[in-house]
Amino acid sequence: GLDQQNTSTVRDAQGNSKYNYCNNRETGTSNRAVFDVTGRTMLSVYNSMVTGGYTNINIANAATLLGSATFPTGSQEYIQTGTPLTNAIAYFPGASYPAGTSNVMTQYSASVAAGGITANQSAGVGCKSTEWLNTSGTNSTTFEAMIPVKGGTPCINAAPGSPFTYNSVVYDSGSSNVAWANSTISMGVLGTALLNSGAAPGYYSGNTAFRAAFTGAGANAVTYYGCQQRFTDGSPRNCTSIGTGTYAVSALGDARVMQFNNLPAQMTQLTYTQVLVERGGKIYYGYKNRPIVSNSARLNRVAAEAMLTTLGLPGPFTPIMDPIVLTPASYRGSYAATNLTGTAGNGTILTVNNDMTANCFDLLTSINSACNVTVSDPLTGAFTVVNGINTTTGTLNFLTGAITGSWTDGTQTANIVAQRR
Repeated sequence: GLDQQNTSTVRDAQGNSKYNYCNNRETGTSNRAVFDVTGRTMLSVYNSMVTGGYTNINIANAATLLGSATFPTGSQEYIQTGTPLTNAIAYFPGASYPAGTSNVMTQYSASVAAGGITANQSAGVGCKSTEWLNTSGTNSTTFEAMIPVKGGTPCINAAPGSPFTYNSVVYDSGSSNVAWANSTISMGVLGTALLNSGAAPGYYSGNTAFRAAFTGAGANAVTYYGCQQRFTDGSPRNCTSIGTGTYAVSALGDARVMQFNNLPAQMTQLTYTQVLVERGGKIYYGYKNRPIVSNSARLNRVAAEAMLTTLGLPGPFTPIMDPIVLTPASYRGSYAATNLTGTAGNGTILTVNNDMTANCFDLLTSINSACNVTVSDPLTGAFTVVNGINTTTGTLNFLTGAITGSWTDGTQTANIVAQRR
């Protein structure tokens, strides 16, 4: 939202500035060195950027397109370095992000989570159950309920097995077919191979799927795994232990956050560390970005417009401020509401998902249910929420995320106040 400000201080004489991205989501420092490139050929400046390892500007066939063109008076090149100092924990509060991918943790029953040798189990039980074969389990609600069923006990299937047909070619698992999704959690994926798209590299994608289980010696023990990834659906298979560590749970606002310690070296190749966020009756996969230094080469407006003209691209550019056009979708997000008067409960967590469906989590009863949200006037933020017999009406300030209004169940009324989380 627009209330999530990005700020930076004025650069000092040495080109230093401090920045705060998205209200402390990331803070750090930036340094900029300025070079006058007046009269220099555009090709020589571009080649120096490439030689220096700056990849944010890329021109195909640069020698042909830039030729012998030179920069006009007032042209400057900026060499800029951004150094993160702190990164906040973040997660996507909707049911999925991006569309089609879930960031809400699910879990299987104790029978499925126990794994075992599939061939030794009765039909409809454990690794042969319809729960395991046809569902993703049910949403996890608390860390205490989730940890016991994430103990790293896989379903050991006959090999080769679990074949799939892709582009008229049949693939099977090869010499090992051990499935680990029943009893581990995701810790990220290393690799860029697409799933179920393009040419199949084989039964496995070639990516490494990192997983974790709550098992090992000592308190709060965790075992980390590196796994193969099934090409069609990303299912983790044939995991091997790559290290051990511990977890720690702490309160953060109205949520609880689980963080992991002593991550193995392989996982440090990811640009983030995995965290889990327990909030509003669900457990979400979250992340904390690693403090990675970024380097970039840039041009000031005079130089950039000259180069774009040489490349035959539109310009010059006149900065404009387009008016904000609000729609009901502008109000998607998560809101914490409390009753100021009346006796009806302690409040509600309202989540408006990307597809404009909504969920209401009652803080008093810990019951999560679907509810209906209507934004009748996007300009003013006038809205109505219907949750069973309960109806809430009011206005939402798009800029601040603040909600004011009233709640009723037909017999009693309470004023409410809420804030976008």
